[in-house]
Amino acid sequence: MTAKPATGVIVVPPRLCVVTPKLVDDLAEDLRAALPGYRFQIVPDYIGRQSHEFFVMPDGEVPDEAIEALEAILARYGDNNATVR
Repeated sequence: MTAKPATGVIVVPPRLCVVTPKLVDDLAEDLRAALPGYRFQIVPDYIGRQSHEFFVMPDGEVPDEAIEALEAILARYGDNNATVR
């Protein structure tokens, strides 16, 4: 049985990151530009999922190319260890 492809992704910034409206807007814009087939929700606090790294939770299966694009974008925002689940 194959998992359904993801259409939406929740992104939780690191705990020590100052989450401003500009950061949210810029990050969302960069994510949508790189991965236009996905809906992104940037959440400063999500059910205790904050850590020292970005936490990314898709609503389905994400292909390797999309994971690489997500990691590249998040690395520009200071996270070289993004966790894509």
